[in-house]
Amino acid sequence: MKRTAYFVLFSVVLVAGCQNQDYARHVLVPDRTVGKLASTLCGSGEYVLKQKRIDSVGRMKLADGAELDVWVVRARKEPVQGTVLLLHAMGESKACYLPLGERLAGRGFDVALIDLRAHGESGGKYCTFGAREAGEVKLVADTLLEGKSVRPPLYAFGPGLGGSVAIQYAALDSRCKGVMALTPYKDFRSAGRRMLFPIAPAMSNEHFKEIVAEAGKMGQFDPDQASAVGRLPSSSAPCCWSTAGSTSPSPWKTARKSSRPPPAPRSSSTSPPSSSRSSFRPPATSGSPTSSTSWRGKDCRRSSCWFAPWGL
Repeated sequence: MKRTAYFVLFSVVLVAGCQNQDYARHVLVPDRTVGKLASTLCGSGEYVLKQKRIDSVGRMKLADGAELDVWVVRARKEPVQGTVLLLHAMGESKACYLPLGERLAGRGFDVALIDLRAHGESGGKYCTFGAREAGEVKLVADTLLEGKSVRPPLYAFGPGLGGSVAIQYAALDSRCKGVMALTPYKDFRSAGRRMLFPIAPAMSNEHFKEIVAEAGKMGQFDPDQASAVGRLPSSSAPCCWSTAGSTSPSPWKTARKSSRPPPAPRSSSTSPPSSSRSSFRPPATSGSPTSSTSWRGKDCRRSSCWFAPWGL
């Protein structure tokens, strides 16, 4: 009983001692440690280019002055099957996914690896959970297609933040013919709640609403627009999501109904409509929860998270 009382008291004091800006900054400013470490180990864009692991490197300037760093790997065999936009998770960078990009190139795909804003070698201070990133990914796609650096059709893949951005991007770009998202964030509010829970577990709903509003001002975006579930009806691209406890990808319309982690691994597979031209091909049903999802020959291992109320 005493422990509970001390815990509640500590939480109240912590909440009272922090300003709304501090909490908003905690959500919007990603920890770049993992991404920077991967970039350091992998090497700079020029170094990787000299090693011939990638075919081009570039920086694209955004309206607010920030720049996005992009690597392109051209398909290593014919026929070219399209282009995959690889979008990293929160705190990571494109360097984390270069081995995946190389394998996809070996399967006949052009690959664009993008450091989202406030990540890796890209500029920008705040992550907006897709509200701005979705349009920026489309800008990258426009630029690369116009310069013939990559070839259509387009597909998007990403885990966590990258998955959420991929879904929101697909709603803006009719050229995107398929999305695979691994444990994507549902929306900004649910993700923010999850991120703040460890430091402010007793935060009231009213206080959280104030922090959401403050985050919108700081990042100059509309928090309500940062929603994968909200953008889903606007997307014509087949969209699959994957979570721990399932043995195959499922259509995202199922995800909208998900509010709790599954009680047990699913034993059946749910496939997209047969009339769809999606490049995502759910594998045969498997009883092992550690089985992988086959996406045009590349195995994508499951994350250890689930699609829960807070969006993970």
